[in-house]
Amino acid sequence: MKILSTAQTRQICCPRCGNTFFPDGTGALMIICPVIGCGHAFQLADLDKFLPPPARQNMVTGATATLGDGSISPLTFGRNDMGEMIVTGVSGSPSAITVPAMVNGLAVMGIGPRAFAGQTQLRRVTLPDTVAVIDVGAFAGCEALQSVSFGKGLTLLDNECFSGCTSLDSVIIPAKVTEIGRDAFAGCISLAQVEVLGAVEVIRDGAFAGCSELSVFNYSVRPVRIAPGAFAGCYLLPQKVQADFYSSGQ
Repeated sequence: MKILSTAQTRQICCPRCGNTFFPDGTGALMIICPVIGCGHAFQLADLDKFLPPPARQNMVTGATATLGDGSISPLTFGRNDMGEMIVTGVSGSPSAITVPAMVNGLAVMGIGPRAFAGQTQLRRVTLPDTVAVIDVGAFAGCEALQSVSFGKGLTLLDNECFSGCTSLDSVIIPAKVTEIGRDAFAGCISLAQVEVLGAVEVIRDGAFAGCSELSVFNYSVRPVRIAPGAFAGCYLLPQKVQADFYSSGQ
């Protein structure tokens, strides 16, 4: 069996269903799309037609990327356990960061654990629609962070991801987010307003603990489960609002 050395670390896009996936590296003559109901077969000889452009460099943890204008991104990138491209860190002390949607032909799927933690000069962050996960402590301790623009594809705000961001005053949580992790926004003492656009399933313990200025928490669909200490120390949040959180056996 022929090993697909050029494809093992590169995604293939199925022309039938649009799914992107990594080949298993053992295809003799054919590669089959893994999506149930699709099963489109790739001829090994035609594989190059479905590969993205060759990577400009080997993407390993700590690697940088060349942007479309030829400049070098201050961000570093790596792979998570599923082989997806994630941001792993940043060089220098930037005041604003825009995360690209694609790097060397691969979608940027997440912000890695503590990728920007302790960046005390960081004020503005813009994330693309491709980012689905903001991992543990990703922006913890970014004391100057004032605004975060989330992409539409975000599904998880993991534990402590924005804890201690003392200048953050408002957030709009996208519609696909299903979980707000433990201590996700704990200690965000300037956070006054939260807008939840979708149906969050879980808000974990301490998610907004110590957000002493939080007075507005809007949502279109009431979260399914809210931990008892999720809003500990949110003294300005109206009691009526908090009572509604925990009604109906939540």
